[in-house]
Amino acid sequence: MKNLRKILTLSIFICFCFILCACTGCTNVFRLQSISKDEISIVSYNAQTFFDAVEDGREFKEFKGSKTKWSKEKYTERLFRLKEAVNLSCLALGLGEKAIPDILVLQEIESRAVIDDFCKILPMNNSYKYAVFIPPQNGGAFSTALLSKFPITETKIFNVYSGKRSLRPLIETRIQIGNSTGDNELVLLNVHWKSKVGNSDTDSIRRQQEEQAYKRLKELKASEPQTPFIICGDFNQTLEEFSLLSEFDNCWNIEAYQAAAQEGSQPAGSYFYKESWEGIDHFFYSDNLSDGKNFDLSFFCVINLKPLTDTSGKPDKYSVYSGKGYSDHLPIGIILKRQ
Repeated sequence: MKNLRKILTLSIFICFCFILCACTGCTNVFRLQSISKDEISIVSYNAQTFFDAVEDGREFKEFKGSKTKWSKEKYTERLFRLKEAVNLSCLALGLGEKAIPDILVLQEIESRAVIDDFCKILPMNNSYKYAVFIPPQNGGAFSTALLSKFPITETKIFNVYSGKRSLRPLIETRIQIGNSTGDNELVLLNVHWKSKVGNSDTDSIRRQQEEQAYKRLKELKASEPQTPFIICGDFNQTLEEFSLLSEFDNCWNIEAYQAAAQEGSQPAGSYFYKESWEGIDHFFYSDNLSDGKNFDLSFFCVINLKPLTDTSGKPDKYSVYSGKGYSDHLPIGIILKRQ
């Protein structure tokens, strides 16, 4: 592995928390390289069915078999399109056109190989030193990933079960965003909740996932009131559908974004479904990220730049048959600014 120096290897041990949740925790032991910045950029992106080039049977039917249009060449092209999407995200956030966010949060990633290969195409002087990827569980096709320029000091996995089946876990990562711990730490939680597609009672499953996330955020707020936290990813539901997490600040409620959406320079969501925009990708964040001290969330936007959008302004979803497109979601991004 050339550019990506550390992927966290987890030594797993289980401690049960209530009936639905199991928590797996670990701390990495490699030498950390402290970084201090006055602005931190974070992008969350559902990259849409991002399979690697090796067929192992978990792929969706259109990505495997003798008649598939998926190939190593198309995989390589998708890696470069992911890089393009990441660069465009930074451009929309007011950074350089070749920049990458300080922290990149991804959903629908099949394997660690995707993360390794993605980092190999980044410039040596502008890549990620730290990353977390938890392999898909129970034969699932995808997992989530987090890449960071800042040192990662701890990762925890919170599982939630639907019957006997484990769903995609809640991944909690502690990131050192300054030269010391305490006020210079950020806790970031990455989620990809159950889709509304399917015959099962998906609403009740997402309620379980929300209860799990809410419980953890309340624990963090009570035990570490000075430590900022963010939970982000693809929640597969709009802000109005939350019953618990709506207690926390949310990116879609930021006045500057709402004004931009009203005037038409920003879309009214990150996902387009049944002729309507939906904000199903979210950043929820702690109240100490808007208190005028240390870091505050200063900017949020949906990255709706072409070619991530089609001619009508909707997400240009990826098609394995044509090899065209990017994702059925648009990236969303925030800036944290030191006060």
